Amino acid sequence: MLDILIYIYQTMETTANALYNNFEGRGDWYPAIEVDLYGRFNWTSEMKADIPKTLSLFCGIYKGLYLRGITSDEIHKKFKENRLDELIHNTYLNSPSEYYRMFCEKSIKIGITYHDSCMPEDQDENTDSSECEDFNSKDNKVQEQKKPIHTPTAYNKYVCMQIKKLKVEHPSLSAKEIMKIACKGWTQLTQQEKESYK
Repeated sequence: MLDILIYIYQTMETTANALYNNFEGRGDWYPAIEVDLYGRFNWTSEMKADIPKTLSLFCGIYKGLYLRGITSDEIHKKFKENRLDELIHNTYLNSPSEYYRMFCEKSIKIGITYHDSCMPEDQDENTDSSECEDFNSKDNKVQEQKKPIHTPTAYNKYVCMQIKKLKVEHPSLSAKEIMKIACKGWTQLTQQEKESYK
């Protein structure tokens, strides 16, 4: 039985693959795409009021990622890290499309869409168990989920402090440059210095 479950898990198509297959005319549309990649449960009332327009906007955003060479594996990775917004902004930063301009004008955030904490074996002390009960409710009504609490790592604390410092000291630097400098600084710390940020 376990072998069968492992096989099913390994051969399942990701929502990012399903989306790209749909773009290429090789697959059907799945509602899970809207939930995972479009942040359907995080939509504002304005977005919900005009669903066809919202879906068109997201389709345009992701089609742009596809045309710019972002792979479905990269999208899936960012989905699992809850960093789809970051991927979109970083990709379109220097050459925004019309869809991206609308995405920004409406201040759209995909937000947290990946919740591995709802799998019992993945739960830890930082996860609110009520989130899983809401997600797996019997009547399948989606209830507002609480965001899991994550304790920042030493790396996160260091990078955050450096970003704040660099923004003040070098206001002319772009966000990308600031992030690059902050991350590079971590690699130059000794192990003892890194430990001090825990």
